[in-house]
Amino acid sequence: MAYTVRDLLYEHPCNPVQTTWCQPDAPTSSKKASTCPCTLDQVRSTVVTDPDRALLPECPDDSLRCAQPAFPPNNRIWRLETAGDCADWFKAEVSNVVLAAWTGFPTVTEASYTELSSHTPTSHTAYELDYQNQRFPLVIGLWRRNIIRQDEWIRGSLGNAQLKLTKELRVYANKYKCPQVFCFDGEWLLLLQFRAGAPEMIKDENCKIDCWLIPRVNDGRSWPLRYAFYRFLAQGFRRCQGVHFRYHPIPHEVGKLLPDPELEYFSGRLVWKVKGVEYDEHPIQFRREIDTTCGAFYWTHEAQSFLPVGSVLWDTMPLWDTEG
Repeated sequence: MAYTVRDLLYEHPCNPVQTTWCQPDAPTSSKKASTCPCTLDQVRSTVVTDPDRALLPECPDDSLRCAQPAFPPNNRIWRLETAGDCADWFKAEVSNVVLAAWTGFPTVTEASYTELSSHTPTSHTAYELDYQNQRFPLVIGLWRRNIIRQDEWIRGSLGNAQLKLTKELRVYANKYKCPQVFCFDGEWLLLLQFRAGAPEMIKDENCKIDCWLIPRVNDGRSWPLRYAFYRFLAQGFRRCQGVHFRYHPIPHEVGKLLPDPELEYFSGRLVWKVKGVEYDEHPIQFRREIDTTCGAFYWTHEAQSFLPVGSVLWDTMPLWDTEG
């Protein structure tokens, strides 16, 4: 049977899993005093809310990616006993399927790293945009064993172990200047998005945070793991696209005497502030549309390409070529 990525995003991993949890992993201690844990008054949303509130909507290039051919994982039985087992499961059952969407529109690769912290080697994975021999981190992931306590997150009272975990996630977010980070512990996928307006705000103790908890075992209420991870990866891509591949400055024709927009770092969006009112879309009907043949955004006005000098007015650079 032929599958597309979209088909498999909505399927929950169904290979049997044996778990042998005894003691949970301890969060890795950090010597970076400037990095603080996340407190519940910073966390804006949890598993019980609609994830779409904090993620940018899908665009036509998402349809292009999700139409790519894909294959489900091979049938097998899993045994989850270590953090390495959790990483292997997630990569085989979730991220390998999702990465089939990112083989050229644009190309996203997975890189694993191991480092020594205290006396225990720790590993993490970076999902990176690969463009002209440069790599831009989209999402950073940590692998732990049976450490996430979903009841504490939903109840709104984080214990010491959860606070240490959030501090560790913030360390990696700050290190890579990547506001989208996650931890998978074999039972739960914890997604955190630091709503930083600038890279240096990630380590700010007042930085607001979006949070989602997605269970490994489908409960019928949460997003499927693959779809949640795809949307999270797409959010990291939009940020990267807006931060690293935008033409500067915003053309005067689009500004139309408005103040220059601010760049929302964690999402890559432009935000206009006019007379004390904040707009996440242009206040006078200019819009951005994406050209799926090259992955670049361009400006439109009243649903037509804006051609002030006889050519399309581009907002971001091309990232692929489907017509070459």
